[in-house]
Amino acid sequence: MGRLTEWEKPVPRYPVIDRNPSPGKVWRSFDLSEYGRIVLLTSIGCIVGLTSATRTTRTSSVFMGGLSGLWGSTTWAYMSTRNKLRGMKDNGLGRIPIETAHRQMRE
Repeated sequence: MGRLTEWEKPVPRYPVIDRNPSPGKVWRSFDLSEYGRIVLLTSIGCIVGLTSATRTTRTSSVFMGGLSGLWGSTTWAYMSTRNKLRGMKDNGLGRIPIETAHRQMRE
C-alpha cells in the first residue's frame, strides 16, 4: 500500500522539448493560436460586460469583463504552451510510444 505523499507523475506522450521550462521560455514559445485565443476571449469578455451592464455601470463592466477575459485566456494559453514544451500536448514533433515515454521518465 502506497503512502499518501506518493503520486504518479503524468507520462509525456509527445517528445519533451524542455522538462521544466522557465516562464520566459514559455512566453517566447507562444504561437499565433495562443495570441488569437487571448484576443478572442478578451473581446468576448468585453462584449459580455457591455451587454450585461446598466447604463451607469457600463464602463466598469466592460473593463472588468475584458480584464477577466484577458486573465483567463492568458492563463489558458500559458498552460497550453507549457504543456507543449513538457510533451503533454501535441507539439508538432510526432507521438512517441508509451514504453519510450516511461523509460524517459525514469531517466
